[in-house]
Amino acid sequence: LRGQVLLLHSSSTDPQLVCKLGHLLSELGFGVFLDLCSQTELGSRGPAAWLHSKLDHIQKHGGKALLVLSPSTLQRAELYWKIAVEKQNNPTTYSSDTLASALGCIFADRQKGCAAQRFVLLQMDFHELSINEEHDMPMLLRGLPLYKLPSQSQGLLMELCLESPNNMSGKLKKMWWMKNAQRKLAQGVQNI
Repeated sequence: LRGQVLLLHSSSTDPQLVCKLGHLLSELGFGVFLDLCSQTELGSRGPAAWLHSKLDHIQKHGGKALLVLSPSTLQRAELYWKIAVEKQNNPTTYSSDTLASALGCIFADRQKGCAAQRFVLLQMDFHELSINEEHDMPMLLRGLPLYKLPSQSQGLLMELCLESPNNMSGKLKKMWWMKNAQRKLAQGVQNI
């Protein structure tokens, strides 16, 4: 396996898009966790406990949580920040789904200065989002690595790939894999 990935999304994000993205990453050798594929476990444990167990797992294995951006995700992140910082209330009392739990984890990690170590933002090139600059991003999500797919497929793969070979043969294999994986991911995303 290349690494562990937890795919996070808002409930309004097209489930087919998220599942296909998860499938693409899985085909490239990543271990992928997705709430849409874990309904039984999610139902028995609850969104917060399920999310924390997956975050702990990927952290132990050097993985990342990918937050798929959508208008709804951006609105919820903005609202979370307003409630948590400006009103100084607990935002989790307003919503109890996986995304709300993820935003809570991002907020907690931000307070510790380590959110970018666990969380990565993912924007599909074909989504019309008004994120062109850092200041366009909700405060809660600022400072997190942002990759646009398919145009930044290679950057995302570099972020997710754990392997750091130290011999020439290993470096050539990784380079070859990266080139093929970038092409497959970019083509796969374009076909979603």
